[in-house]
Amino acid sequence: MRSAVAGVLLFAGTAAAGPAIESIAEIRSLPPAEAAKGLPVSIEAQVLRVQPSLLGFFAFDGKHGLYVGRYRGNSTPRPLESGDMVRIEGFTSAGEFIPDVSAERVTVLESRPLPEARPLRLDEINSAGIDCDWVSVTGRLTSMLIGGKTFQAIVLQLEMHGLIAMSIQVPYSEEAEKQLAEIMFKQVRFDAVIGSVFNRQRQLTGRVLYVNSVADFKPLHEEEPGAELQSVPIHSLMRLGVDHQQAVRTHGRVTYAGPREIFLRGEQACLKAAVLDGSAVEVGQRVELEGFTVREAVSPGFRARSVSVLEPAESNGGPEPQAVILEAELGPGLNYELVKIQARLVDVGKTFGLLPNELEGRGRLSLLCRSGTHLFEAKLPPGMEVSEQLRPGALLELTGICHLIENRRIQWRLFIDGLWLQLRSEDDLVVLQPVPWWTTKRLLWISGAALGIASLFLVWVAALRKTVGRQTAVIGKQIKRETVLNERQRIARELHDTLEQGLTALSIQLKNILRKIEKNPASAGASVELAESMLRVCREESRASIHDLRGGILEEMDLQAAIEHTLGPLFENSTAVFAVEREGAPLRLTLFAEHHLLRMVTEAANNAIAHAAPKTFRVELRYSPNEFRLVLEDDGCGFDPGIIQGTGRFGVRGMYERANRLHGTLEIESKAGRGTKLHLAVPVAEFIKEEDHE
Repeated sequence: MRSAVAGVLLFAGTAAAGPAIESIAEIRSLPPAEAAKGLPVSIEAQVLRVQPSLLGFFAFDGKHGLYVGRYRGNSTPRPLESGDMVRIEGFTSAGEFIPDVSAERVTVLESRPLPEARPLRLDEINSAGIDCDWVSVTGRLTSMLIGGKTFQAIVLQLEMHGLIAMSIQVPYSEEAEKQLAEIMFKQVRFDAVIGSVFNRQRQLTGRVLYVNSVADFKPLHEEEPGAELQSVPIHSLMRLGVDHQQAVRTHGRVTYAGPREIFLRGEQACLKAAVLDGSAVEVGQRVELEGFTVREAVSPGFRARSVSVLEPAESNGGPEPQAVILEAELGPGLNYELVKIQARLVDVGKTFGLLPNELEGRGRLSLLCRSGTHLFEAKLPPGMEVSEQLRPGALLELTGICHLIENRRIQWRLFIDGLWLQLRSEDDLVVLQPVPWWTTKRLLWISGAALGIASLFLVWVAALRKTVGRQTAVIGKQIKRETVLNERQRIARELHDTLEQGLTALSIQLKNILRKIEKNPASAGASVELAESMLRVCREESRASIHDLRGGILEEMDLQAAIEHTLGPLFENSTAVFAVEREGAPLRLTLFAEHHLLRMVTEAANNAIAHAAPKTFRVELRYSPNEFRLVLEDDGCGFDPGIIQGTGRFGVRGMYERANRLHGTLEIESKAGRGTKLHLAVPVAEFIKEEDHE
C-alpha cells in the first residue's frame, strides 16, 4: 500500500512539471539524461508482445515501437495480450539502450489485429534506430535450444541470405517444441519485434527477434511439390553448378552420431551434418540426407531436414578409422574424418587456447597431445573421467573425428593452422605406454651412468687444462710480438704527427722569413719570433710524445677549440683561410679519440699548406647520437690518393691507421686541380665520455 501511494505521489509530482508527452517518437528522441528526469507520459499504442517474466511489453503506435515496464501490483484487470489497444500513463526512463516508459497505469481500450509488419532490410540490421520496431523477417531456422526455467523460452538461430545469423525467442511449450522441430532447417517468414543486445555504454552489439507464437512461422516452399531433388556426392557440395540455396540429397556412412549432429564418410570427403535427432542413427549405417549445404571454414557443412537409412551397419562393427601420421602440412581431406593418431600426452585440462573461440569454455576436459611437430587438443566425451594412467609423458592411441582449424589471420586463401580431435567414447582412448614409476634397478643404472659421466668429465678437465696451458703460452708469445710491433707503429706515427709536422711548419715559416728579408728586412723580426715560438712548440710536443701525449690541450678545451687553437698559428702567415663548422649538439669523446681526430686534422692541414696551395681549408664536425663525422676540404691542386697511398708516405698511412684505431671508415676524394675532401665516420657509442653518457 505504501509503495502504491508513493507511486501516485511520484506521478503527480512529475505531471505537475509540465504537459504529458503523447508521442512515442518524442520519447525516443529524448537524450538519456532528459529521459531520466521522469517526464510525464500519456500515450495510446498497441501491444505487440508481452514479456511476462519482466513485467513489461512492447508497444507500437503504427510508426514507432517502445518498451514499457510495469511495476508489480499495477496490472490491468486482465493480463495484457498481443493486439490490445491501451492507454499508457507513467513517466519516462533513460532505459538501458534507448529511452522507455515506466508505467503507473495501463488501461485496455479495445483489441485489434496486429498491424502489417514492414520487411526487415539487410542494410538496417546494424542500425540502433530500428529497436522495438515491428518487422517481417525471412530466413532459415538452423538450430533450437530450450531456455532456462526463468524465461521458459525457446531460442532459435536464424540464418538470413546464408550470411547473417540472428537469435529468435519464442514462448516455450511442449507443443511449440514439436512444431518447431517440423520446420527446422526450412525457409520461414514471420513477424517479430526486433530487440537489441547492448553493452553498458549503450552501444549495439547484437540483435534478437521476439516472436509471439509458433503459429507466426510460415514455411516457404523452396521446391516444387513432387520435384526430384538433385543427388550430390559429399565432395561435390558447394562446387560450381550446385545451387546451395536449393535442397539436395547426399549420402555416406555414419562414423559418429551425436544428439544434434552426425558425421559421414563419403567417397572422397567427409561431412558434418546438423540433424533434428541423432539418436535415431547408428554408427556404420549408410544414410541419405535431405537438406541444405552451408559454408563453413574448411569444408562445407550440411543441415539435414530428413535422414533415411540406405544400408544397415556391417556386422563386423563400424567403419575403420584412418591411421594418420601427422606431417608438417595437413590436407583439407582430413576434415571430419574418423582418424587414429598416436601421440604423447603433454597435459590435462579444460582448455589450452588452441581451439577456436566458439569451442572454448564448454566444460569438457581436453588432453593436450603432441605428435611429430603438431600440438593439438583431444576433447573427451561429456562425463568421462581421467584415469590414473593419463599422466604427462604417456603414449596414447587416440581415435576420433578430426576437426581442422583454419588460420583466420590469412583471409585470401585457406591455410590450416592445426587440428583437434572429438573423441566419441571411452573406447577411443587407449594408453599404449604409461609413464613408468622409478625402480631401484633404474635408479642404480642412472647413478652408475652419472658416476661414469663425472669421471669422464674430470679426465676431460685435466686434459683441457694442459691444452689451455699450451695455447696460453702460444698466445702470450703472439701478444708480445704484436705489442712490440704496435708500439713501433705508434711511436712512428706520434713522431710524424708531432715533430715532423712541427718541423714542416717551421720550414714554411723560414721560407717566409727569407722572402721578407729579401723584400723588407725590418719586417722579418716578427716572423723570426714566430719561428722561435714554433720551435718551442715542437720541443714541447716532442716532450709530450715521449710522455705518451696524455691529454694535452684536450684536457683544457673541447675538440673544436683545440682545432682552432692548433691551426691558428699555421694559417696565420699563409694565404689560405681556414674555418671550423659544427653541426648537431656537441659531445665530448674520450681523450684517446679526440687526440687521434686532432692529429688527423693537423696532418691534413699541414699537407694542404705544404703541397696543395689552397685558398680555403674547411673543417666540419658533425655530431649525431650514433655517429661522429669529420669532413676536411680544401680547394688546392689535389692529388691521386691511390698513388700517394701506394708510396708508403707516413701522412696518408697514418690517417688510415688512426681511422682503424677508432673503428671508423676513412674516404679521401681528390683529383688533380679540383681540391681534396676527406670523410671520416666514427661510432659514438664506443668513445663517448662517461659524464656525457650519463
